[in-house]
Formats: sequence, C-alpha cells, structure tokens
Amino acid sequence: MFRFLEGLARFYSLFAIGDPLEEDDFESHAGIIRRLGSLIVGDDLFVTNLERLKRGIRLGAANAMVLMPNMVGTISKALDAARYANDRGYRLVGSGGAGRSIDDPIPGIAVAVGAPLVKFGGPRTGERLGKQNALLRIEDELGRSGRFAGSDL
Repeated sequence: MFRFLEGLARFYSLFAIGDPLEEDDFESHAGIIRRLGSLIVGDDLFVTNLERLKRGIRLGAANAMVLMPNMVGTISKALDAARYANDRGYRLVGSGGAGRSIDDPIPGIAVAVGAPLVKFGGPRTGERLGKQNALLRIEDELGRSGRFAGSDL
C-alpha cells in the first residue's frame, strides 16, 4: 500500500491524503508521513476525538485533522480537539457530511477555528451548495477584516 500511495502522490502531485490506511493503524500512518511528506488528514483515524488525536500526535500519525462535531457528539468537544490540534501545528479541515441541512453550522465553525480547508463534497445537492454559499456570506460579512487561513497552503 505504501508503494501504491507513493506512486499516486508522485504521478498526481497529491496535496493531501485522507485516511490512507486502516483507521486504527496509527503506526503505519506515521510511516506514510515519513515516506510521502504529504498532508495526511486524519478523519476516521481521529473522529474528532481528543484521546485518539493525542495518540495520533504522539505517534506522528497525521498532520491534519477533519473537524466534524457530529462524530464526537458535541461542539465543545470538537472545539477542544480543534484547539489541541491547532496548538500542535496540525491543519484543520472543516467537514460537513452529506445528508445534513442547508443551515449546517460547519462553515461558521470552520471559519471560527481558522480551518484552511473544508470538505463538503461536490456542489451537486442543496445542502452542499448551502455550505459553500455560507462561506461566501461569511467572507462578505467579514470584508477586509477577514483573513484567509489557507493562504499559506
């Protein structure tokens, strides 16, 4: 699997890889980072859970975390995980899974924690367009005081 991912990363110049291996294999995730140097995003690896995140950071299993409050159960727990990840140099990826409503709070949470990336899926459904439009409204509301967290990517 390592060789396969190395080939993909080389051929396609991949920017990020989410959960490239089995979700409980923290050690192999750390090996992928050492070999690829890509942005390795822990989604199911961390499930926005602070204890899993702490383990992953200790082992060097990723360098980014998907922020999904519904995975951990509360917004405050998700914000604790986001703060912990941010404080340790991890990038955050705000994520709103499919099937949510058009007024999902994820776009606002992603902006609030300074997530430079979001993951909503392609703009093919109303709720996905709603999340993307929410980001545009936030940008418009912030105006010149807004700061694009992804400008260093």
